[in-house]
Amino acid sequence: MLLKAEGIVEDLFDDELILMALESRQMIVLNEGGRIVWEALDQIRNPADLIEMATRALPEFDHGEVERAIGSVIGQLIERGFLVMSAPDAD
Repeated sequence: MLLKAEGIVEDLFDDELILMALESRQMIVLNEGGRIVWEALDQIRNPADLIEMATRALPEFDHGEVERAIGSVIGQLIERGFLVMSAPDAD
């Protein structure tokens, strides 16, 4: 399960989203695709569900391409401290 880290400030500039982590002073600029992934994480926290939703929304793209692109964005966000992995919710 993916969760947005605490203390992240967001600023939209044209189609790019600028994220800044207040504590670490890390900053990242997301293009339109990255911004869509970031915003979708408010509703969808499972990477597999996010990839499935994106694949359905973008049928003109190969599933593998969508998976690699989303995986890359998620990987960068985790590496830079903007996302954290948590254990799945117990039902």
